[in-house]
Amino acid sequence: MLTGFFYVEITLPILSHLSNFSLISGELDDKIYHHKELINLIENQTIEFKREYNDKARNTMLAFLNTDGGTLYLGLADDGTVYGVAGDTEPEIRKITTSFRDSVTPDPTGYFTVEPEKRDEKYIIRITVERGSAIPSISG
Repeated sequence: MLTGFFYVEITLPILSHLSNFSLISGELDDKIYHHKELINLIENQTIEFKREYNDKARNTMLAFLNTDGGTLYLGLADDGTVYGVAGDTEPEIRKITTSFRDSVTPDPTGYFTVEPEKRDEKYIIRITVERGSAIPSISG
């Protein structure tokens, strides 16, 4: 049985790709709760899911660089199912960073970050790409 009151604050930053739902304070059966959880992400113009890093993932990063930026999540299916990345994330992060930097002209370093993230007890990789200042393209 739910008794008492509760107060809910929802934060949806305009440029953030992760929305937070916070139960700031509340009284439920005479207890105060503080809770924060991630709301499920969905694909859109600035959020994309790929199971692994490949040419399609690289092209998505390039598209983000050429438009308004975006976030690519590796280790997720199109429907958001978490598969995670195989093995240690650090070598995969180095591979992605080097591959993208070496395949795009002009050098996109400084316009993207690659970080591990834990979701459903599995590691995925979040690649955040900012809008580039020049028109980048795949070199070679």
